[in-house]
Amino acid sequence: HGGLYRRAAEEALKAAGTDKGYCLVLGAGHGRLAYEIAKRSHFTVIGIEEDPRKVAEARRILRATGLYGTCVSIHNGPLDLLPFGDRVANLVVSEQTLLSSAVPATPADEVLRVLRPCGGTAVVPAADGPLLDEWASGVLPGWAVAEEGDDSRVRCWGTARRGALPGAGEWTHTYAEPGNTACSGDTRVGAPLTLQWFGRPGPRRMMDRHFRNVPPLYKDGRLFIPGNEVVYAVDAYNGAALWQAEIPGSRRAGVFLDSSNMVVDEAFLYLAVGDQCLRFDVATGHGRDAFTLPPHGDASALEWGYLARVGELLLGSARTRGASYREITREAELDRQPLWYPNMKVALSRYVFAAEPGTGAARWTYGQGRIVDTTLTAGGGRLYFIESESPAACADETGRLPMRALTAAGTQYLVAVELESGHIAYREPVDLLNLQQPAYLSYADGVLLLSGSKIDGGEGVRSSGYAAIAETAPGQCIHYHYYAFDAGTGQLRWAADHETDLPLRGGHGEYNRHPTIVGSTAYAWPYAYDLGSGRRLDDWKFDRRGHGCGGVSACASGLFWRGHNPWMYDLRPGQGPRRINEVSRPGCWINIIPAGGLVLIPEASSGCTCGYPIQTSIAYAPAKREG
Repeated sequence: HGGLYRRAAEEALKAAGTDKGYCLVLGAGHGRLAYEIAKRSHFTVIGIEEDPRKVAEARRILRATGLYGTCVSIHNGPLDLLPFGDRVANLVVSEQTLLSSAVPATPADEVLRVLRPCGGTAVVPAADGPLLDEWASGVLPGWAVAEEGDDSRVRCWGTARRGALPGAGEWTHTYAEPGNTACSGDTRVGAPLTLQWFGRPGPRRMMDRHFRNVPPLYKDGRLFIPGNEVVYAVDAYNGAALWQAEIPGSRRAGVFLDSSNMVVDEAFLYLAVGDQCLRFDVATGHGRDAFTLPPHGDASALEWGYLARVGELLLGSARTRGASYREITREAELDRQPLWYPNMKVALSRYVFAAEPGTGAARWTYGQGRIVDTTLTAGGGRLYFIESESPAACADETGRLPMRALTAAGTQYLVAVELESGHIAYREPVDLLNLQQPAYLSYADGVLLLSGSKIDGGEGVRSSGYAAIAETAPGQCIHYHYYAFDAGTGQLRWAADHETDLPLRGGHGEYNRHPTIVGSTAYAWPYAYDLGSGRRLDDWKFDRRGHGCGGVSACASGLFWRGHNPWMYDLRPGQGPRRINEVSRPGCWINIIPAGGLVLIPEASSGCTCGYPIQTSIAYAPAKREG
């Protein structure tokens, strides 16, 4: 029956559409089907067999091939309740039914339980089509039985392919989506959590945490992890390595003073490097044609800054070449490209544009003054940002300025540009005198939330960098201000502000608390405001519950942050804060990603010398057995 095993392996791999990850072989017998699949793919193949004598024989045969223990393993165990975790298999096949008229001994709902969402595939051969259909119909998604036309022993092939989990969110941009809410909208994630997987990548190729690298991304079951001029793609549900791409020049430090240079859609991972936008196939990592900056005046000395993918458009910005922070030395961190303490420099772009995502051809460009990259946000069919015509900004040749230097003179505007046409919807003057530290703009439910901080009682600090921290004075405090505008008109809806007890001499993100918007609530450290009215929520005050300087990410029912270790605040009634683990340390900006029904925490503690024993990428799932 050698030809039949080969045929079954080929049919299964064709249906799976991938050859990486984990393949489960039910009723593995003597390991013949497991062998044929392993020989033709990069799958880690795991067989499960009830008969211990067959298990021993399969192991003996497979050891002789050199595949056992590296590509294939055979487990002795029950078939009715599989000894594997939820949502781990990219491919499930059955050898048990290949040479018989029986249906699998494993119930169809158990097969569904172990199938990975977003493409996990089951391929079951059998001789009796109606019996096979009865076994799986109504349980396995997309189940279909195809009959063969020849006289081979196997007459039917049953196939199912699992889609995305209902309510599972995505994280495709720096702050989850183009509106910068830092909320994935995932409705599945909730406490308690259980370990889903851990493993690569580890800290070796990660950027030192102090430099606050761009966040990882998630879409369609794939997790994209930026390292030090390398990007890793891994299976979000089982941690399997899918591909990696070496990308010289792609390093971008201090993303909280900038915009990310990495976004993803259903087909490509986009990465801005120099004056180009590179594209990588999300499934294979193969590079495609790169796009260059569209012309707008003299673009010869400019680089690609902002990057977003909205509707049928690729959005970007152009700024002075060298404006992106790329050095990762202690001296650069504190002096040339300061990433801590007051008066850090935000990135400024010369113009913004929309391009065709398939060709890179420009749809439109816009630029008058200098655009604050941390405020670029998209939603409701428009691109929004703060633009400055201050003399300091317009004369700057570095592409970087502290906010207080940018707002000290001249006029600043809140600008809205129609995405389809590039027409200016409005360009309204705004008062930014209270936003003297990094400013952020977010969009949700027709509201634009502009936020930032200043030091009450006078700045008392002449420059950024390590030497500046000794110049603060008693009686000063970091004061946060929030301005909500109607996204349709640009008119102010409400304003709110609050003092904080954050230390002025601190170097742990005191000046750059990015809001997190969940539904109609803006969580603006340490308080929360109703997005529509500006009313402060009486019963909310955030406590990090330990040291941490990173941003706060969210799903529909929870907040995630670092307080020494990773934490979750379950926002559902009767819940509250929970430490996720006590052994690992998230990074210094955002690297806890609640998406796909999972909590994904890629390794980002590289460079840490504190007492956190585990440096690994890790994923959690809600702690209930489910399909």
